Amino acid sequence: MTTKEDVLAFEKTFTDKKTYRRFLCIKLKIVEGQTQAEIAQHTGFDIRHVQLIQAHVQKHGLAILKPKRGIVRNPRLLPSTDVEIVLLEKHKGKVGIYDLHHDLNALVGRCVSVQAVYKLLKRHGWKAKVPRPVHPNQDEKAQTLFKKTSSTH
Repeated sequence: MTTKEDVLAFEKTFTDKKTYRRFLCIKLKIVEGQTQAEIAQHTGFDIRHVQLIQAHVQKHGLAILKPKRGIVRNPRLLPSTDVEIVLLEKHKGKVGIYDLHHDLNALVGRCVSVQAVYKLLKRHGWKAKVPRPVHPNQDEKAQTLFKKTSSTH
């Protein structure tokens, strides 16, 4: 449980107005004992937003109010490893993305997104898609016949 002393000590660390406004939702509740409706009116937040902020702080502590620099996401794959290189060497040449995706799922031990396969290929300098040199249904005789019979004026 967060005490008044913790809240007052934590208040001195803020420099951002936006973050301090969220902090007020906690300070007004713990230090001054105001209701959520009074806090919402004072801060300009909706009552539901005040409830969410207070619930997050109750669950994770005051540190959750501090702004983070940039977007922090949980990486789906770790940085390049020898196992990835072995996987890519196994699939060297013509291979479908979904074949590589299936083997990558088995390698990691859980289901990863197809986008993770594209990121893996980019990380190792592979091109995921290359143009095919010839269409599979191409007919040379039909092309030459078209060239002879078409009128180009």
